[in-house]
Amino acid sequence: MMALRQIQPIQGHSLTIPLPPAFLRYPQAEIIVLPVGEAVNTAAMTTELFIQRFAGALPEFPEIDPLGYSQEREGWE
Repeated sequence: MMALRQIQPIQGHSLTIPLPPAFLRYPQAEIIVLPVGEAVNTAAMTTELFIQRFAGALPEFPEIDPLGYSQEREGWE
């Protein structure tokens, strides 16, 4: 019996499991999915815990001028 054990990130409601070439000889595979780690209830999190958990998850955006004027126009004085 062959077995494959992987830990994959959950993306929405789906998983992608890359299979080794040896699995291509078989028409079907049995899949058993088990959660890893603890479930997170983000609705019950305090703001501080939420920031600790998701810090660094957002990309860095460039600084934007608060008024939206990033360039000076010539002739305006």
